[in-house]
Order: sequence, then C-alpha cells, then structure tokens
Amino acid sequence: MNSDHHHSSTWLLESQLEPYVDAFILHLLDCRYASNTVDNYLAGLTHFAHWITQPPASE
Repeated sequence: MNSDHHHSSTWLLESQLEPYVDAFILHLLDCRYASNTVDNYLAGLTHFAHWITQPPASE
C-alpha cells in the first residue's frame, strides 16, 4: 500500500463515517458492483471523510 493510499484510508477510518464503512462495502459487493467501482466509491467516501474533518473556512 502506498503512503497516499494509507493516508487516505486513515482519513476514512478515523472519521465519523468509520462505523458505516464495512456495511457500505458489503452493500456494494452484495449488489455485484465491480471491484474497481467499489474502489472508486470508497475513494469518493474517503474524500468526503477528509472534507468533513476540515475546519470551516473563514469568511
């Protein structure tokens, strides 16, 4: 696993979304999504997890 992927996984697994990650993956697999699609959806979820941990932008 490269350091960027590990860092991204850390954002997701240390976010408030962590309790839902396994169920999300299982749902996608149960619906027979292709593995590359699951990876892409997880990348989007990881990006969202990172975004929600950022402090609000000052106005």
